Amino acid sequence: MIHNKVTLIDGKQEEQYHQLLLKLHLNSAQCYLRLDNYEKCFRACRDTLIIEPNNLKAL
Repeated sequence: MIHNKVTLIDGKQEEQYHQLLLKLHLNSAQCYLRLDNYEKCFRACRDTLIIEPNNLKAL
């Protein structure tokens, strides 16, 4: 996964953090797909689904 330890002050920051992670994972997956690197694409999608299990772009 992309993230490390982060200290969050409130729920709003946590939601913003998760949304940023989703964007990073999905963008990485798209890049790997275009490079025909399917294993890394799968991993990026899997990491997205850990954060948001029903994310349609990662399914």
